[in-house]
Amino acid sequence: MEKIQQLQQFLTVHSLDLALLTQPDSITYYTNYACEKSERISALLIFPEQASAFFCPAIEFDLVRSSKWQGDYFGYTDNENPYEKLQNYLKESNLFPQNILIEETHLTLEREANLKEVFPLAKLFFGTKIVEQQRMIKTPAEQEIIKVAAQYADEAIAFLAENLKIGQTEQILIQLVEDFLRQKGIQQMAFPTSIYFEGETLQENTLVCIDLGVVYQNYCSDITRTLIFGQLNTEQKTIYSIVQTAQEAAIKQAVSGTPVSQLDHLARKVITDAGYGAFYPHRLGHGLGISGHEKPAISQRDHTLLAPGMVITIEPGIYVPGVAHVRLEDMLLITDTGNEALTHYPKKIAP
Repeated sequence: MEKIQQLQQFLTVHSLDLALLTQPDSITYYTNYACEKSERISALLIFPEQASAFFCPAIEFDLVRSSKWQGDYFGYTDNENPYEKLQNYLKESNLFPQNILIEETHLTLEREANLKEVFPLAKLFFGTKIVEQQRMIKTPAEQEIIKVAAQYADEAIAFLAENLKIGQTEQILIQLVEDFLRQKGIQQMAFPTSIYFEGETLQENTLVCIDLGVVYQNYCSDITRTLIFGQLNTEQKTIYSIVQTAQEAAIKQAVSGTPVSQLDHLARKVITDAGYGAFYPHRLGHGLGISGHEKPAISQRDHTLLAPGMVITIEPGIYVPGVAHVRLEDMLLITDTGNEALTHYPKKIAP
C-alpha cells in the first residue's frame, strides 16, 4: 500500500485521474501478485483517492484471491471484450478519468486504439519513467528479499564449482545447477541460465563463464563468475586480472551521488588502457528487482545518480575468441555510507 500511496501522491500533484499500469512486472511491484506475462491484457488501476482495482483475465481470479492482493479485482472471459468490461466497471463506479498515466513502453498501438475507444476524450501521459524511478529505490523489505535471492545465486555457483567434470556439455551443467536450485525450493530462474566455455565438452585448463539468477518471492538475483577448471595460460591470467581490476574500480566508486555513467567510464578505461577495449562490447551493469533488468542502465548514456536503496550489478567482461571469455558480476546495494555487496562467491586466479 505504501508504494501505491506514493504513486497516488504523484497523481494528485500532477492533476492526473488514473494510472493505468499494464506492464506485468509493474503490476507485481504494486500488488505482490505474480502477474502472468501473456497475450491477454491485465492492468492495475490506481486512482488519486479511490481504492485501486486490478483488472485481469477471469482465468486468473483464483490466483488473485489466494495472493497478497487485498483490493478489488474484476475482469473478463475469453468470450468477452476486455475493453468493454473495463469501460463498464468505470461507469458503474461513476469514474470518468480524463488525464491518464500509462506505461508507454508497454502499450502497443493496438491496445492504445482500444483504450481510446474506452476513453475517447482522455489525454494519455507517459508514465514509464515515473514507475521506473519508484522501482529503483528498494524498501527495506525488498532489500531483505533480494539478499536471500542473492544468497541462492551464490550457492548455485559454489555447487557448480564443485561439480565440474571433464566431458560435460554446457546444457548438462545448466540442467545440473537448475535441478540443484529446484531441490532448494527455487521454482523460477530470473533469466535463461548461461554457461559458456570453448569447445563442445569441458576439458582441462578451461575457463567456464556462468551467468545465472533466481526469482525469490518475485525478486531477482544475478551473478556471473568465470570459474577456472585446471590452469590458465599467461594471457588468460592477464585478462582475468584486468576484468577483476575493472570491477573493483567501479565498485569502489559505487556510492550515493555518483552518476552511473562514471562507473561505466572507470571500468571501461581500465580495460581499454590494458589494450582490450575492443573486446568489451556491453554496458557495465543494470538495476534489478522485480525484473532481472531494471533502471538504471549502468552505461555512459545513463546519468542517473546512485541513491540509497538502489540495487545494481557491476559486470565488466573481456571476450577474446579462442583465448578467453571472462566476466565477473556482483550485485550491490547502495547505502547511506557506500555500498554493500550482496553476492560473495570468491573471485580468484589459479596459481
